[in-house]
Amino acid sequence: MQAAVGLAATYLVGGTHAFGDDGSDQTAVRIQVPWITSLTGAAPPPPVSVVQYPASLWPVSSGGLSDPKFDQSVAAGVAALPSPDSVQPGTVFGGGSQGSVVLSIYKRKFNQAWASNPEDAPAIELVFVEDPMRPNGGILERLTPLRKLPIFDIPFYGAAPTQTAGAAQGDITTYDIAFQYNLFSDFPTNPLFILSVINSLVRVPTADPALIQDAVLQDEYGDTKYYMVPTYSVPILLPLNRIPKVGPVLADTLDPTVRLLVEAGYDRTISPGQPTKVELGYFPKPITLARNLLISIPTGLDNGLEDTTGRRPFGTERPDVMGQGAYGINAAPVTMTPTTNEQRPATTVSVPEPSKLRTRKASTSTSVATVSTRPKVRDLIGSDRLPKKLTPPSPKSLVHKSPREENDRHLLRRHLTGDDSQR
Repeated sequence: MQAAVGLAATYLVGGTHAFGDDGSDQTAVRIQVPWITSLTGAAPPPPVSVVQYPASLWPVSSGGLSDPKFDQSVAAGVAALPSPDSVQPGTVFGGGSQGSVVLSIYKRKFNQAWASNPEDAPAIELVFVEDPMRPNGGILERLTPLRKLPIFDIPFYGAAPTQTAGAAQGDITTYDIAFQYNLFSDFPTNPLFILSVINSLVRVPTADPALIQDAVLQDEYGDTKYYMVPTYSVPILLPLNRIPKVGPVLADTLDPTVRLLVEAGYDRTISPGQPTKVELGYFPKPITLARNLLISIPTGLDNGLEDTTGRRPFGTERPDVMGQGAYGINAAPVTMTPTTNEQRPATTVSVPEPSKLRTRKASTSTSVATVSTRPKVRDLIGSDRLPKKLTPPSPKSLVHKSPREENDRHLLRRHLTGDDSQR
């Protein structure tokens, strides 16, 4: 694989232009550059270009009935990217929502273009945010048996590739981040669990780059690192938070039980990198679910009483819903240990010549390209979370990030009382 010795670049592919969204280039940069910086561990190489394409979802996108249909929009986005054989080593691609679909299909084309001589393929990196083609959870893979949604012309494209042409075994080229219970990137395994489906229809925040702080590593599968941003409270309970004073307490009380019922529609033992279609035969173990539901009742009561009195009289622990306990009481942890890549049998891989090592261009204010090996940030800190203080450079177009709460309890206190002090 070619090292980053040429003039690399960054291509940003925005998501669907919904009503009320300005769809400006500045907005795309403000949202996506922090994701790229935190996930890859390095600032995206200049110049940064925002790919111009319809970004439409007929008829609900900003142009309404005059917008192109989804398949036409995606095809236009793929065509607007540089041809795979002209990509410079070190180039970075970032996409969100529909933009991730564009890049997932582009990655397929890239692999096809370099299939006959992968050793000459340029080293690239890709960042997918809220990808509907996520192998396990993406709705465009989950519902592939339907092939295509008629009238709207939405093809179910299948799963994004988990291999990159020319990448050596264990070489991470792609970073994928999903939001728990998001309709497009975390759709239920078994949609017969109606509560799980209804819950996924409630919109969860995805555009705020400050959510990077909450990302938890799920797995390493092939060439991809998968992350999830946990959601609290369960989206179906979010309307309760609009009720002054009592609403947030009620949502906090109900969350442990409702979370288990919603999670019943998900098989969290499968890696996010393993293509997984709808499985109507999937059901959780009934005895285990019943036992955990019984535990969830006093846990929820303790949550509510702690919110109002500061005590947990039933002696339960507050669930780590923003960390490894995001799937509910006694559920599988978010981070798969060992990762899928670690479970695979080791094979002998020849060490490439120094000139073939995967590198990317260091951030620089001049037009002279330099070469540096991309730092393995999360390997260095040994954490399942992204580095808290890693921030991108500060061009004027980057997002202003608000301070993040130090822990879940402080977050809850601030939400309930408006008191932002640390105790």
